[in-house]
Amino acid sequence: MIQTGKEEHMNKLVLNNLYSRKDVHGIFSSETKFTPGAGYWGLQGIIKIPEKQGDFIFFVTYGQSWGGHKFNEGITSDGVLSWQSQPKQNFKSKVIQALINHDETVNNIYLFLREEKKGDYKYLGKLKYLNHDREREHPVYFQWQLLDFKSLDSVSQTSSMEQSKEKIQTFLKKSDPYVGLILTLFFGFLVLGIFPFFVKDTNLKITLMSFAFVIWTGILIYRTRIAKK
Repeated sequence: MIQTGKEEHMNKLVLNNLYSRKDVHGIFSSETKFTPGAGYWGLQGIIKIPEKQGDFIFFVTYGQSWGGHKFNEGITSDGVLSWQSQPKQNFKSKVIQALINHDETVNNIYLFLREEKKGDYKYLGKLKYLNHDREREHPVYFQWQLLDFKSLDSVSQTSSMEQSKEKIQTFLKKSDPYVGLILTLFFGFLVLGIFPFFVKDTNLKITLMSFAFVIWTGILIYRTRIAKK
């Protein structure tokens, strides 16, 4: 089969590479107008690819809100994407019906994902429909399998790191007395309880105590910085 110029460009998408919305628009619909932050290609999360009936592009941003609804999306260690449609869509929506009946052997859904609201999207390959929640709509909840997940091991690691970072920041943003008490108990136990009884070498003991103090101070400084954000 002879490929069109557009299809050749699609095949040049590189896994894990970063693409802006403008880049993706240039690959899939260069003949149409692109407006940053507005319009179909500049704003929407679900894009129907022109002249490719049944093909879609997903732009996903973790933690994004739309019309009062906060999206809760993520990728499991098995490469399963939890994804939600736009809040206005229900089971009768033409787009939703097309997604429910998606056949990855016939059509393609291209996933572009970023973890923050600013910046480019990472291309994570194509998706396979697994299932959807038949009880919830507005939005509709889907499960998708990343077909190229074996080449995307860093995705789950990055997601886990971001989740751990968020948990740490949530803890450090709590009130001063609470954080101060927990840190004092923890590092006090290390310096006064663990090091004196289990570390016999005096020089090593002093080094460890100094190191613990530096970490303690660094955490307090970091807490102060994120509390101002």
